[in-house]
Amino acid sequence: MKLAGLEPNEFTWNALITGQQIVEAVGLFRDMLVAGVKPNPVTITGLLPAFGSMGSNIASWNAMIECYGKHGMVDSAIELLDKMEEENIQPNQVTLTCVLASCNHGGMVNKGLTLFKSMRESQRVEIRHEHYACVIDILCCSGEMEEANDLIQELRTEVTDLMIGAFLNGCVV
Repeated sequence: MKLAGLEPNEFTWNALITGQQIVEAVGLFRDMLVAGVKPNPVTITGLLPAFGSMGSNIASWNAMIECYGKHGMVDSAIELLDKMEEENIQPNQVTLTCVLASCNHGGMVNKGLTLFKSMRESQRVEIRHEHYACVIDILCCSGEMEEANDLIQELRTEVTDLMIGAFLNGCVV
């Protein structure tokens, strides 16, 4: 296609990705993102069988969520989290970190806070220092310095360099 001067669009990429084995599918997905083509629900549907062929382990799901977040596709990252739970795949600490980072990068403050509170209250995921740091960063980057400070004050754990760094990073914004 490129030799003919044609650039693949989302439909072309979807056709290429669908039916591939995991390594090829993820490689093509990465190439699609690098080319600046945004995936759509059909893209995800095309990727899921590839992940299923390897047993849909948690690392695969986390990688996809992180990839979406890094490319500003927060809604897709959250949809994938929901799909993961529908498939009875339990999110872990890495999943929560990826989703919180996605919300932070996408400016989805309320969604990030809601997910954090939900995970903390349900105890589905053990909340760790890096999760608090993500939430502090979300709050500070959105100008909620006082709320971030309140969270630091109420912590039932030691304040880490990561948390302090997130707080100070928000001061710069």
